[in-house]
Amino acid sequence: MPAAEPRANRPNLRQSPTMQREATAKLRTILRGLGLATAFALAAGTLVAGSISWLKDARLGRPTLAFDYSRMMGKWLPALAQAGSGSRRTVGFLGDSSIISYPDGRTVPDRVQQAIDVHKPRAVPIHVAPLAMSGAGPFDYYFLADRVAGARPDLVVIGLNLDHFSTAWKGAYSRPQLAALIEPARLVEALSLPMHWTGLTTDRLLFYIGVVQAGGYDAFYWLTLRQAQVGRARARFERWLQGGGEETPEQRLRDRADQRTIARIFTGPDIRHYRRAGLLEHYQETLAGLEPDHPVVRVLAATVGRFRNDDVAVLVYLAPVEISWLESQGVMDRDGLARTIAVVRQAVESSGGEFADLHDRLPADAFRDAPGHLVVPQEGEDGIDGPLLVAKALAPLVIRSLD
Repeated sequence: MPAAEPRANRPNLRQSPTMQREATAKLRTILRGLGLATAFALAAGTLVAGSISWLKDARLGRPTLAFDYSRMMGKWLPALAQAGSGSRRTVGFLGDSSIISYPDGRTVPDRVQQAIDVHKPRAVPIHVAPLAMSGAGPFDYYFLADRVAGARPDLVVIGLNLDHFSTAWKGAYSRPQLAALIEPARLVEALSLPMHWTGLTTDRLLFYIGVVQAGGYDAFYWLTLRQAQVGRARARFERWLQGGGEETPEQRLRDRADQRTIARIFTGPDIRHYRRAGLLEHYQETLAGLEPDHPVVRVLAATVGRFRNDDVAVLVYLAPVEISWLESQGVMDRDGLARTIAVVRQAVESSGGEFADLHDRLPADAFRDAPGHLVVPQEGEDGIDGPLLVAKALAPLVIRSLD
């Protein structure tokens, strides 16, 4: 058996108090560093998540829709003003895709111009200028009214769709950024109107108008465009982190939800008709009968009043809708629709405008799809020409308004 090692040569496994204090201090330093790193990571994660949530909530992938409209107005309105500088009477035509999404020369404004030209010889010619864009609606017209009136048209024609009063329209096409173009003189009126309906809060309204009045509209446009690009870049980066081009579970879920929505709302992939659910989403409020204090009705009346204050005549017409399909699906309420039309007429006429009801003027086969776009025959072919039928009804009204 080996002899025991002398005590003096054995390693001292028990640390001295000084060594213990030093080790404890080192451990605390390490833990403190880990804690700070964890806290920083949590804060950064919260900030990133919050930014992503803000980007998503702000729909920053879509603000260019609003700026595209204002940018196009910057081209259209000088041309309209120039057209009216001579002996011609000028007409500005506001509306959405249901009046302009057709081949060149065959939009509703084009057809109105052609119908006026062949109607009868005129000592003073009339020039019709399209000021329409896909998805535009009554709130957009209110925001743009100062700029349009500044071009000094003799008449403004507003195409009004029954869909414009629905929450479905509001959710898809609200463009609150256009409120930046309201002149400060109208601020009190704007604050008295139900701007919340289009997603515009008081602070945003004041901010948008303040930016433009400070001469920063171009910078505002640039910043918002960059934000939209950041949002799209973030989405691409997320897809790259999750394996490139493969769909994520969230994307697959969203795609399935979109497919279910389309299947629920439309009759088929060609969206020729709305199903009953789609009809109720888009027309239930108007078919039941609008109240005079409906936000869109109030804003429409204020828009007409704005033009009339500058002695610009206004003609508002209710665009055609496929009545036979509404009746076949059991959603048509003629009494309710009559109340809606009476409310809109009263709002327009009490503000100094003229109102024309064309909602039932076209046959069923004049409609191309559920959102109300019209059939246009191929060049050189015979067939129903929806925009031409609308124009034939509008042209005499335009001439009468100008005369």
